[in-house]
Amino acid sequence: MSVETKAVARRFFAESASGAADAALIAPDLIYHGPPMIGELRGRDAFVQVLDLFRRAFPGFTTTIEELVAEGDLVAVRHTHHGVHRGEFNGILPAGREIHVTGIEIVRVRDGQVAEFWHLDDFLTLLQQLGALPAPASA
Repeated sequence: MSVETKAVARRFFAESASGAADAALIAPDLIYHGPPMIGELRGRDAFVQVLDLFRRAFPGFTTTIEELVAEGDLVAVRHTHHGVHRGEFNGILPAGREIHVTGIEIVRVRDGQVAEFWHLDDFLTLLQQLGALPAPASA
């Protein structure tokens, strides 16, 4: 199953910016475990709304998968999202700044779809890159 779960995860991250494969790749009863600003959500529609927040704020973003580790129906994905801030994000107006945000997401795959998703991106760095928080002082 590891080969199949990795393939689903790769496809999800490759196609998540466009949304073209949402219905095919996201289970209707998906459980989403998000950061505190979002929380836990249930269902494909709720998860697509989360994805749409990022799609509007960073249209055409890409994700580089650094590593995939799979066991059974779970895949851990270490990645970097790349994009340009072109739409409002969490109350922050777009300024055209480039972002490069690392993260680790864990995906549970069932019947060829993402059935559960743990979202663990580095939102502190994202907010710093957007100018919403000061960058750390140099050592």
